Amino acid sequence: MALTFGAASAHQVNIGSGASLDNLTTFSFAMWIKPASTANTGRGWMGKYNDATVGWEVDQLFADGTTFRLVTRRGGGGRLERRGATGVLTANVWAFVGGEWDEPAGLSNCYAGSLSSIVTLQNGALTNTGSVMTNDAALSCVIGNAVNGGTLSANSNIAYCQIWNRVIGIEEFRRQQFHPHKSLGSVGFYLLGYNGTGTQPDWSGNGNNGTVTGATVAAHVPLGPIFGRKSNQISAIGWDLLLSDYRNRMMRAS
Repeated sequence: MALTFGAASAHQVNIGSGASLDNLTTFSFAMWIKPASTANTGRGWMGKYNDATVGWEVDQLFADGTTFRLVTRRGGGGRLERRGATGVLTANVWAFVGGEWDEPAGLSNCYAGSLSSIVTLQNGALTNTGSVMTNDAALSCVIGNAVNGGTLSANSNIAYCQIWNRVIGIEEFRRQQFHPHKSLGSVGFYLLGYNGTGTQPDWSGNGNNGTVTGATVAAHVPLGPIFGRKSNQISAIGWDLLLSDYRNRMMRAS
């Protein structure tokens, strides 16, 4: 299942302000999302943000709705902002998107894939100003919006969302793409809509359960089995994932 977050509304899933979500100087997120539009968007997908100078957000760009960005606010008006490459989003088409940052190192990356393509690095412009990330402990984290109670909700269907307290890297994004699962450092793991519009369980085990406002239940992203079993054959995407994982295991062992 998934949840639909309407346009120009306060739709959201509030996952609270638990200690495990606070001040994540290293961070990754992954999400299956289907945006309703790529025109004049500026829609919030996720955030722990006060709509001003404190916190972080992930959103679809207003200037170019075919991509997204992740932003952390720093003191003195500074920010670490990474924009994704143009063209990674298509209206009414499911996309697998992800991002990561290491605030002290000034590192930030965007990733994107689809139901027919493996996730890859998709970096656009980087802005790196200021130095110290603002303290977001007092703010609630929300999915389907960038701001708790904000009016620019995602205008999208979101099926899966996970947050980590570490930089997970490309190989982990690829393992998550067609087989979402809890992994090391997960602080929030959500299969949205499976409990209807009731409490959205946090399968990471951190108790950051979500409260739904306004969103409605929609059909799930059609992932299917990770290796797409059909006549006992492995799909092309499955082979790529399997071989990539094998090569990395061999390199680590050598």
